[in-house]
Amino acid sequence: MATKEFLRNTAEGDMKNQILMVIIALVVFLRGFMSAMPQDTTAQQGPVGGEQIEPTDLDDDRLRGFVMWPSAEVEAIANRLEREIGDRAMVYETVRNDDGHSVYFVLRGLTGPAEFHETEADLYVVHRGSGTFVIGGELIDAEVLPRKQQRGSSIRDGNRYALAPGDILHVPVATPHQIIVPPGQTFLYTLVKFDEEPLQ
Repeated sequence: MATKEFLRNTAEGDMKNQILMVIIALVVFLRGFMSAMPQDTTAQQGPVGGEQIEPTDLDDDRLRGFVMWPSAEVEAIANRLEREIGDRAMVYETVRNDDGHSVYFVLRGLTGPAEFHETEADLYVVHRGSGTFVIGGELIDAEVLPRKQQRGSSIRDGNRYALAPGDILHVPVATPHQIIVPPGQTFLYTLVKFDEEPLQ
């Protein structure tokens, strides 16, 4: 029994350390993004919504897996998504798929469905726009989807939080959540998905 408790505590500690490291990296990343001056935005442009971009990888075996997205590159992606959104509900760009987590830039033009992930945790970093984050409670009109996902029209009895640039949110596994975007506005954020179910 003591061994099981130790292993569970160790696994929880490892996950907390991973989340803390990602949060620290995203805060540093966000500071660079927010202070970026307008620069040439022609580098690293690719189609929206699926192509993985190639960030700056260091050619050093000791730092394998380290990636840096310079603020000018982040600004270029954000501006490109703003140009592409049109009247669509959402556009996104996959910036990294790694073992254990994926990183996306997401721009929403409309309120999306409420979500519930049976096996995935999410980390959000808000870049542009404002909105309301609803979390907890119960999905209304829940629909079971592939990849251990559920969607609903909204959330009943959830907690509501105002969102602004610089905010960071962590959504635990199996927790209903939804971003509400004010009409006529857009909302840009980085999304890190932990333990993402394989894409089909």
